Amino acid sequence: MNRFTFWIRGHLAVGLTLSVAAAARTWLDTCDACTMRATHELPVAGAAFYAALLVLALVRDPGSAVAHGIFAAVAVHALLLGQMAVTGTWCVLCIAAAANALVLAALVVAHDPRNLARAAIAVPIVAAASVAILPWWGARIVAPERNALARPVSISVDDSAPDARVRVTIYEKADCPYCEELRRTVASQIAREFESRVQITYLDASELPGIRMTPTVVVSRRDGGGARMIEGLPHYDLLREAVQEAMKP
Repeated sequence: MNRFTFWIRGHLAVGLTLSVAAAARTWLDTCDACTMRATHELPVAGAAFYAALLVLALVRDPGSAVAHGIFAAVAVHALLLGQMAVTGTWCVLCIAAAANALVLAALVVAHDPRNLARAAIAVPIVAAASVAILPWWGARIVAPERNALARPVSISVDDSAPDARVRVTIYEKADCPYCEELRRTVASQIAREFESRVQITYLDASELPGIRMTPTVVVSRRDGGGARMIEGLPHYDLLREAVQEAMKP
């Protein structure tokens, strides 16, 4: 066994460990980044994938099959890092797993320079497939939870709460994975930070033809003045800034 084989096996074990830890955090709902799109199955699938690669690398010297698997992992990790950048929610475990995947890619190329050509083919193909599959996966999991969207639901206070100085109205659709991300990440953080000072209400955008994009967020003072509309999934800092602005006299 040469040194490259040793290190490839070791870093595959690291990838498996990180995926198992991410899966545990996801199922315990302790990490907003890991629970984006409610894809609790994603880190479990990652753990199974790394376990299969590790077994394959232990049975025989890491060959093209292991290399292709590693390049696929690099593509998926890159997309997930981009998703975290968009939402502004970061996970140390996910960042470490992505870095580990890059180290693995460098090791398999050093082990066999022909793997560089394989990477040029595998990475873009997997990235394109993931772009198509991941949003569908998120929508598939989210959709069953959207049976009562037409009814306004507040996750912080009710309409009569005297402390609510700002209203955040979120227009969403049942088949919108970004709406679920907004619920689970940005909106939940706003609710935790501002508590009863902010009322967050969810409405069904399909009943309002004027809504061009989901999610669409409207931030306004309780008296209805100073309304600000944000189309698309907002970064947490942007929504927080809009809420703070609406709180000013």
